[in-house]
Amino acid sequence: MRRRHFLSWLTFSSILTVLPSALSSCGKQQAVSNSNVPPSPSPRQDGFIEVGTVQTLETDGSLAFKSADGKDVTVIQDPKIAGAFLALDSLCTHQACNLNWDSDSTSFFCPCHGSKFDTEGNVLDGPATEPIKSYPTKVEEGNILISIS
Repeated sequence: MRRRHFLSWLTFSSILTVLPSALSSCGKQQAVSNSNVPPSPSPRQDGFIEVGTVQTLETDGSLAFKSADGKDVTVIQDPKIAGAFLALDSLCTHQACNLNWDSDSTSFFCPCHGSKFDTEGNVLDGPATEPIKSYPTKVEEGNILISIS
């Protein structure tokens, strides 16, 4: 009986050793495969990154972007200036939930706890107390570029 008990223990401990790695791998693959944010292009010499076209933004209403250093950014049309674009962090400063752009109210809304931010990143409603960061944008030949630096 001792041998059987030892072999059962050895098999069980082997499974416990491999299980965390297997589960971790599955989680990483699922997170990557579920992501609809395009991969980050390399910055140009002037520090700007091309994130999409004006035509795509006008059709979709916004552009989502993940920088090489992991920053989530949303690009929108500036509701105050025709032909201008704004780029802001996509994560709420309260608990880092993904923000949604609401074009009707021209504000970013946090679905987790209800914080709202204006197009300049300022807090309109809490619980967030810190503004979201904005980034410089420019348009060249129909392409929208942002500077994350």
